[in-house]
Amino acid sequence: MAQSLIWLSFFCETFLVFLGYTQQYLFGLTSLQLSNNQKSINFEKRYYLIYMTINTIIQLIPIGVILFFAFFIIRYFHRFLFRLNVLLNPKKKESWIPLLEKEFPYYGKLSEDSKRLFLEKLNYFYHGKNFIPKRGFKIDEKIKILICASAAQLTLGLPLLKLAHFGRIWVFRKSSYQRRLEQRTYSDIQNEEGRMFFSWEQVQSGFDDPTDGYNAALHKLAEALLFEDGKLNEEHDFLDKKYLRELFQLFHSEKTFLRSGNHTFLDKTAGKNFEDFFAVSIESYFERPLLLKKHMPDLYSAMSGILNQDTAELEENFNNSQQ
Repeated sequence: MAQSLIWLSFFCETFLVFLGYTQQYLFGLTSLQLSNNQKSINFEKRYYLIYMTINTIIQLIPIGVILFFAFFIIRYFHRFLFRLNVLLNPKKKESWIPLLEKEFPYYGKLSEDSKRLFLEKLNYFYHGKNFIPKRGFKIDEKIKILICASAAQLTLGLPLLKLAHFGRIWVFRKSSYQRRLEQRTYSDIQNEEGRMFFSWEQVQSGFDDPTDGYNAALHKLAEALLFEDGKLNEEHDFLDKKYLRELFQLFHSEKTFLRSGNHTFLDKTAGKNFEDFFAVSIESYFERPLLLKKHMPDLYSAMSGILNQDTAELEENFNNSQQ
């Protein structure tokens, strides 16, 4: 919204300056026509035009400088107000804990310090999203919390993020509406319009078995995370480029085998493009970390570097604590 106002102000100022320029130019031509010397008229007309062009540019420079600084002031002030709102309205984070302990296994594996950080990230993401039900589907608090918890899981080792480009989350059951969306890729829809689409049946299926390497919420959030990293806004460029390059090289070395459907570990979907390779790798990284580390250690290492987490160590520590 703030960016739109800045651009609107810029175009209005430009239009007003253009009107003033046109008015002065026409007035100058009228004055020049009083002369009887045609050569003098052409000579003065040409240099008068150059003079007015330079004068217009000079007038636009301070306007551009003011708008440039106003853009950053408004953007960062808006970000400050958002964070202040999160702090002042914590949405009773403690009331989410029973749900997380019951239906979100990742939360139960964390240390006490990591749990507090997890709740902070969940709360921050929660405040930054507008959940929109589709086709009469009712979105309750549980649905919101579990989707936001997936975002907190994904970004636990990263800076505080709300994936600012994606302000709206549409949730629906699997229906004809989803099948129409599937004619285009989810990534395309997300990237173009700043929206994320979730089929609750698919999301719930991913939560039902947290060890099968399939998690629709993590998959779609991973695609959004990768796009946000390259989006020029207040949250861009937070993923480690060294490890991203390593992951990209792995994709190119594995994509032919993946597309054949004969890969022993990753789903065929991972061979479609780099975005899907990243998202499918994310699913296995969180749901089958020990197996991923054993069968594809290079992929595991790259994902650990990108997300700044060690899910295999987390899994081992949790398993040891249960013995």
